[in-house]
Amino acid sequence: PGAERDVMTFKGEPADWLAGARRIASLPSPVHCVLRLPSGALGVIAGEPRTASLVDVGNGKVSAWDIAPAAYEAKPETIPDPMHVHCPDVDAAGRMLFTRIDGAGEAVSLLEPGRAPVRLTTGDMPHWAPSGDTFALRIDNSHVGTYDVHRRALTMLPEVAADGIVLGVGFEPGGDRLVVRFYDGHRGYGVARFDLPRRALLERVFVVDPRHEGFVRLRLGPVD
Repeated sequence: PGAERDVMTFKGEPADWLAGARRIASLPSPVHCVLRLPSGALGVIAGEPRTASLVDVGNGKVSAWDIAPAAYEAKPETIPDPMHVHCPDVDAAGRMLFTRIDGAGEAVSLLEPGRAPVRLTTGDMPHWAPSGDTFALRIDNSHVGTYDVHRRALTMLPEVAADGIVLGVGFEPGGDRLVVRFYDGHRGYGVARFDLPRRALLERVFVVDPRHEGFVRLRLGPVD
């Protein structure tokens, strides 16, 4: 198993992102998902019941986003998580991954432009790898894996937390490391890192912020 560090703590004060922000458009509340699309527009899923809209970043124009309703409908949660809002993921080619419920349970489906959705594998929380050849997903409460779109092959990774639940996945920029946000029933929120070529768990770190009970969102990207 990977090394386990006790805790990771936060230092300093959070940046005020609103200071330099500008309003682009107004949409029904709440906003569930915002995706940057290959066209440069934003794909936004908002409101109750949910609707899918396209937002032109330049002029703020809002129009209907013509995607299958199954790609953005919410599904029931056994253990609710306020920041896992069942959003689809879109790659640079416009291919969309989303979760829907079928006769066999939760399943990840692929929607390519101009084609009908295709069921790929059981699981949820799909997230494209930078290469676009594979994606990561939650297989069950304590396991994540990767799925090769070309070979149609699923690879399960070692257990994240025996007494917890996986809450989110994301790739490091190089694509060969996977980071998983999870909740452990005994120790709280944590982050696990996997080496994908070796299919090995590298480490688990529990995250403690003295101002809050835990952290609720994982976002990965280049560091300036």
